[in-house]
Amino acid sequence: MGPVVFEDRVEYRKELRLLQHFSVGMKVSALTEDGAKFTMVNEVLNPKGELCARVVTSAAWFSLETRKVTAPPPGLKAAMEAAERTEDFRWL
Repeated sequence: MGPVVFEDRVEYRKELRLLQHFSVGMKVSALTEDGAKFTMVNEVLNPKGELCARVVTSAAWFSLETRKVTAPPPGLKAAMEAAERTEDFRWL
């Protein structure tokens, strides 16, 4: 099993310079009941905490055996459900 990405949307806000330190925060913004499909938001922040970029990824877990979207194992599903959520989180 592995992730398959349907879409990435990138929004650039501020520049980062070569070798400048930055941090990346990840939140779940949408999830199906079985955890098979999800949307994640990654935010890139400069050292001042200013938003430099936002990447919104729509994806799913994909079975390499059946070649179909599939629910993740219980531990992975639990981790996704426990992950920090966006303010506008929704169930798919």
